[in-house]
Amino acid sequence: MGIPQQCGILQSRGILRSSSTSIPAKGESIDIWTQPWIPWLSYNEFRDLLEGCRDRFPTLQTVADLSLNGNEWNCDILHQIFGQQMGDRICKIKRLPCDYNDMLIWKNAQDGRFTTKRAYSELVKLNTSQRSVKWEMIWNNKLHPRVSMMLWRVMGGCIPVRANMKFLSDKGCVLCDGELESTKHLFWDCPFARALWFSGPFPVGSMNSGDHDLSQIVGHLGDQCKEEERGKFLTFVGTLFDTIWFSRNAVLFRGNQVNVLEKVWCVPNSVHGFFVTDASWKEGRAGIAVGCQDRQSGKWLWSAKAMDADSAMEAEALAVFWALQMGSECGFRSIAVASDALLLVQSLTARKLPPCWKSRAVVAKIWSLFDVFTSCVFIHLNRIDNGQADALAKLARNNESFLDFKLREGSPFVIPNYVFFN
Repeated sequence: MGIPQQCGILQSRGILRSSSTSIPAKGESIDIWTQPWIPWLSYNEFRDLLEGCRDRFPTLQTVADLSLNGNEWNCDILHQIFGQQMGDRICKIKRLPCDYNDMLIWKNAQDGRFTTKRAYSELVKLNTSQRSVKWEMIWNNKLHPRVSMMLWRVMGGCIPVRANMKFLSDKGCVLCDGELESTKHLFWDCPFARALWFSGPFPVGSMNSGDHDLSQIVGHLGDQCKEEERGKFLTFVGTLFDTIWFSRNAVLFRGNQVNVLEKVWCVPNSVHGFFVTDASWKEGRAGIAVGCQDRQSGKWLWSAKAMDADSAMEAEALAVFWALQMGSECGFRSIAVASDALLLVQSLTARKLPPCWKSRAVVAKIWSLFDVFTSCVFIHLNRIDNGQADALAKLARNNESFLDFKLREGSPFVIPNYVFFN
């Protein structure tokens, strides 16, 4: 017998147990502990009840041991085993005459007879009651049919990823050229997918997916959304899945290149100091903030001060320059600086002057500090992930007491998953 047939038989046991019960005559063939004979209890309820009594009455084996005069209940022993209330209910269970055999019946059938049709009906009821909410979320008129179809294909495991293609020898992911291209990897674990998830408008957090499959992950995230936002969330997820699948096929079949590093930032493990910077600027006045983590100790220090600046980009550059000064003063040999000023990060990474001329003098000063470090990496953060530095910078700009900088130990910055140390 093959594995699928064995699995099918094992799964059918639950249906048989939950839908059948025994009607005792003498009760000699009915195992008290394992064979359901209390008709109003489900199988799990029956087992829980009996297992709680079994250690106290180890000599009892069959329903006959609970009987008097062949087919009458021994109410005294039933009260000892189950208590007064449950014992009274069991004593009212009608039994067959002594000259009958104990009978196994199908509970929900009028005639008590088992048929495959009736078993199938119970299976349908069970599956309906246990049906995942995910399908109800997907197939509704609030979503575009294309979105629903994409969600169904991915979450239902119908997408032809390479891990499922037995005739392929190379089953690696074409987007990251690394892990096995399974459904979960391609649409959740792949760095390209992670970049898209974290660039979206819905919070993903640092959820540990563990052994959960993709449908469970999406279902969990969907449950975190307000009811009125769930349709927008699923539209975002369906569009994200479609984008990943389109990009994957473009690489595989048309030879297109997907630059994952535009979305995901890799920081060397050798980095000694990790800095987060931001600036708040208005009408020539700026507040700048820097968070510094010593990678060895893990401690965070936060600093902020108010100063004059001619433009918002100059203010952002001043925050980065201050971070490099701190790194030098702390004796860090290798640092990484994260900022939500994309144009500035791109300019510093490419060693080119930024488009805003008012910030170029400060950028030149930043370049002058490069030689202090063996490595200096610049990272772009999404603005939504830079809230701590942003709040501190605004506080410094609006507070006269921040004319001189304030240095204090603070709460750790939550490093988003599109920034990883390797």
